[in-house]
Amino acid sequence: MGERIRYCLRKEKGMTLVEVLASVVLISLILMTFLMMFAQSARTNIASENIIDSTYIAQTEMERLYSVSKKPLSSSRKKVISDLGYMESESNSDWLKFEKDSQNESEEIIVRLENKSGEKMTRVIIEVVDVSRGISLAKMENVLIWEVTP
Repeated sequence: MGERIRYCLRKEKGMTLVEVLASVVLISLILMTFLMMFAQSARTNIASENIIDSTYIAQTEMERLYSVSKKPLSSSRKKVISDLGYMESESNSDWLKFEKDSQNESEEIIVRLENKSGEKMTRVIIEVVDVSRGISLAKMENVLIWEVTP
């Protein structure tokens, strides 16, 4: 019986080439799947980081406008927005549009004010736009009540 076990052990000298190739293929497939998941995860993290940053910029600008709207208005809304660093562009009878470059060179902040003279309540839309790709990264809307000096 002992000789029979020794014979079986001597007969198997190692793995065949087919077994080695099959194991390499299986390991490669598993590793490729994980690498693709990690790459997709990294892309998703970068995209959500850009959206969070843009939302923060829009929120900060909205808070700046809100704080200015609470002070008694001594000049026009256009002048107040211009004092915040915005330049007027493409205004029409319904909306006033102002633009300002963001700290990020490829982004631009756009503020739209509803153009209703004499009213205290004004609809405000703030949008952060990626100029290089031409897409909106974040958009925020609010209604501000402007304090008017008597």
